[in-house]
Amino acid sequence: MKEIQQVALHQEDIYMYCDTAVLMNKQLVADGNVIIQQGDSLSVFADSLRYDGTSRLADLYGEIVLIKGSQQLFTNRMTYDLKTKIAIFREGATLTNDTIHISSKIGY
Repeated sequence: MKEIQQVALHQEDIYMYCDTAVLMNKQLVADGNVIIQQGDSLSVFADSLRYDGTSRLADLYGEIVLIKGSQQLFTNRMTYDLKTKIAIFREGATLTNDTIHISSKIGY
């Protein structure tokens, strides 16, 4: 187990960046300015991340913003499945799209 600073990783079409990370067997724990970019249209920004490279599930914590096109999702905790491109939140979120703002307690 080794801590790495100023990290840039990729797995297939997924790119991840963060300030510090610990990588052990396909398990990644990342902290500070976490960014996930998938393809041209999806970006996720968070404070912290736990990522399983085998299942391709990311648990994100802190201030989170998921951006896809003109849509933005804001929450504090989220699981994102990078295979299915589905985000799941259970502690509330707000979705914006230009002038529309929708808040929900639970969703995907």
